[in-house]
Amino acid sequence: MFKVSLRTLVGVCFFGFLVTSAQAARQILVDVGDNYEFNGQRWTPNPPGEPNFGPGVDSGVIPFGLNLGDGLGFTHSFVFDPAGKINVSDGSGSFASGYFIAPLLAGAPYALEDPFGSFMRWGPGQVDPALLDDLPNPATFDIANALDAFRFTWSGVCQTCSGSDTVSFQVLLIDRKNGDFDLDFAYSGPTTGQFGFKLGDNVVPLQVSTFDRVGPDYCFRGGVGSECGSVAVVPEPETWALMVGGLAILGVSARRRRTAQKRSL
Repeated sequence: MFKVSLRTLVGVCFFGFLVTSAQAARQILVDVGDNYEFNGQRWTPNPPGEPNFGPGVDSGVIPFGLNLGDGLGFTHSFVFDPAGKINVSDGSGSFASGYFIAPLLAGAPYALEDPFGSFMRWGPGQVDPALLDDLPNPATFDIANALDAFRFTWSGVCQTCSGSDTVSFQVLLIDRKNGDFDLDFAYSGPTTGQFGFKLGDNVVPLQVSTFDRVGPDYCFRGGVGSECGSVAVVPEPETWALMVGGLAILGVSARRRRTAQKRSL
């Protein structure tokens, strides 16, 4: 009986150390204007109004540093591609390295389903990280919690524009300081398309995926990216000591029990 109980206890202990987080439902953040206290976001669209079309037309600089494995938080230039892709420069400012982020890459540039309500837009802003969590509505947002962020949005775009293929999707970069950042994706879904990125040695090869509102989130820390919440938490030393001590006590108790049983025979 003891062997079964001990095996079960060890399994439960190790299971408790594995921490994962479910992805929370998320809306595409398309707010424009100084109303942070009401919705936890404030953005400056760039370029304002209707965008130009065609790959390589819209470009700019991400206003905070990203560590892509080079050990430094460089600011990176980008080229916005209406076909659902962002080309990103390396630490030297060159695009020859082929760095990119593709939330929903298509074979040709997307068009606007409704020119009056649709847009492709990018720009800096601030966001309360609580807005990205699955919180009760309405939530209370505090400007003191604001994080700098940068947003790329394709809203109400389409490929055939037949009236049934309208889609909205977004890439959100969140500054965690010192080159660390989060890379979040959001979709109006369900929708299917090519997804992937290459940022230094952090590569998710282009693959066909289906998204339904919630996209993957990646946390880049020290130049290394992984899906947020996917890393096991290593117990602190005192936690190990408590677990080992508990197992030792159980072992002593078992030996005493077996000795007592032998003496009674």
